[in-house]
Amino acid sequence: MRRRHTKTRRAPVIAGLAAVCALLKLFSVTGAATHAEDFLAQLVTREGATEKILDLELGAPKNTDFAALLLSALLPPRAADTDEPDAESTPAPPEPTPPVMWSAPPTPPAVPTPEPTPDPGTLVYDGDSDAVAPPEGIDNSAPLPADGIVLDNNSGLEIDAAALLREPLKLDVTPGEPSVLIIHTHSSEAYTKSPGESFEESDPYRTEDKEHSIIKVGDALAAALAARGLTVIHDRGLNDWPSYAGAYARSLVTAQDYLEKYPSISLVIDLHRDAISSADGSQFKTIADIDGDICSQVMLVVGTNGSGLTHPGWRENMKLALRLQYEMNRTYPTLARPITAAQHRYNQHVASGALLVEVGAAGNTLSESVAAARYFAEAYANVVTAR
Repeated sequence: MRRRHTKTRRAPVIAGLAAVCALLKLFSVTGAATHAEDFLAQLVTREGATEKILDLELGAPKNTDFAALLLSALLPPRAADTDEPDAESTPAPPEPTPPVMWSAPPTPPAVPTPEPTPDPGTLVYDGDSDAVAPPEGIDNSAPLPADGIVLDNNSGLEIDAAALLREPLKLDVTPGEPSVLIIHTHSSEAYTKSPGESFEESDPYRTEDKEHSIIKVGDALAAALAARGLTVIHDRGLNDWPSYAGAYARSLVTAQDYLEKYPSISLVIDLHRDAISSADGSQFKTIADIDGDICSQVMLVVGTNGSGLTHPGWRENMKLALRLQYEMNRTYPTLARPITAAQHRYNQHVASGALLVEVGAAGNTLSESVAAARYFAEAYANVVTAR
């Protein structure tokens, strides 16, 4: 999930839409022009509209998705394509097959939300309940120093990391019951191919092959957490299919389904890979050196209510992220990238222990990111099973 240049993209997109309005008027496309003008007028006030236009899922293929966004701006908005719906209206997921075709109204009828399904949709990793014990030297009620904590605050809110680290972290992890849910909003995210590695790309650095995408990293993370005593549910479904736009709306429904079915879940990880590129499109990798083992780095992204969407518990998520970065710095000093505090909530309002975790970037290999996930699992388990 890429979040580079987010602030600089809004003005060109709005200007582009204004030009579309003018062209529509010129060619007497009255209905579409009127609708587009109304959309622009509400752009800065309608909840979620800015996120829809800016398409915060910035790793999307630019040409196809930008065209889809322009078309969606000219047609009446549909709930399933809103990445950050409000708490009062949860969109139903789109029809799995055939792919959704953009067309004029009427809108196709909503599809009922399916139950979570077994593999290849879901894998349950049963932890050893005897292994769930407070790690030596870690106390979640004790204040922690802010030394070494790096926070990239893009939320527009005041965040006092030192004060939050003085507050106790309250988590409810029950041995033997599902505690951690791993989902993938951008399920098709993939990495740079290793020598001899082959898989079919659906788009550059994307694939529906779950053995070569971020889903494989999720498998490794889930197994490593289970080995440390946590019972983990890993959803392996494709939330960015059939369209990249609207993936957050679909992953919200996915998360809510599991939380309803398994009330013991208190921790939600939305697992991604980042994308860091140069002006010519070259992809960079993140590098951690752990006793000579070169692997990807891990970045924690904390959503807030800075965009105006309801998210009263974001500080609890931030407290978890701060303690996780402290533990990564303590155990594997080069593993953690700076924490990002985002303006948007990224569905993290569903739980007080919800985080977006990015393992590596498009320039990394899958094996580098699998290794990083295993190191991160140790730090994560240490924190969430502590006193």
